Amino acid sequence: MAFVIRVNPTPAMTAEAYEQVGMRLEQAGAGNPPGLIYHTCYGTRDDLHVFDVWDNREDFDRFSATIVPILQELGFSSGPPEMYELHDSAMGSAAKNTAAMSSAMPASRMGLDGIHRAAHAAFNGRDLHEAVRHFRPDTEYTDHARGLTTKGPAEFIDWMQGWIDAFPDATVEEARYIDSGDHCVATFQGRGTNNGPMGNLPPTGHRMDIGMCEVLRFDSSGRIAGGDMYYDTMSIMVQLGHMQPPMTGSV
Repeated sequence: MAFVIRVNPTPAMTAEAYEQVGMRLEQAGAGNPPGLIYHTCYGTRDDLHVFDVWDNREDFDRFSATIVPILQELGFSSGPPEMYELHDSAMGSAAKNTAAMSSAMPASRMGLDGIHRAAHAAFNGRDLHEAVRHFRPDTEYTDHARGLTTKGPAEFIDWMQGWIDAFPDATVEEARYIDSGDHCVATFQGRGTNNGPMGNLPPTGHRMDIGMCEVLRFDSSGRIAGGDMYYDTMSIMVQLGHMQPPMTGSV
């Protein structure tokens, strides 16, 4: 049975201490614990509180066995948590762009798939600076279909802007994420209407709906160290009307 829990650490927990707890959890392999449905930290920078939603008590108890000693070592007590059975939940329209929520959460608590998901949500919401929030200054990202490599957040923003210029309504949809420890793989449909120039090609007003695969590589602190994007340019050209589909069935 899902339940909600509210924790008020004592003494008052600062933002710096919260970041420390997050790093210690990541080192202990509990940065993205099973059973955690939703996590939020709220309050002022000098007095933070936690509100979580958990899927079941067993997973929460296992997580507690890890986090309670960490809190104690840092001089904090979680105190008696307030726990309530979950009666109902709903997701509002603003939740479509999860980047706003993730910007308040340290990378150590999001998990690699959470960081990846938040970057796509930021792109869909056209918050390109938020999309590169976890990039390093030297992050290299290769668009293999075009043979193009960007270095650093600014060049990657230019790369994203190129897609938006060609497809003003471009979105990442039907994404699936696989967190493998230091890599995260996402497969998704890149969709949009070609209402802007694509390089030297004029807009056609046709729709693009193409399968894409993106691999992000992370360093030990949860920052994006590199990335690779794979997709089929011929399918895009055919969908936009710049090429005829290849003949099939010929010998």
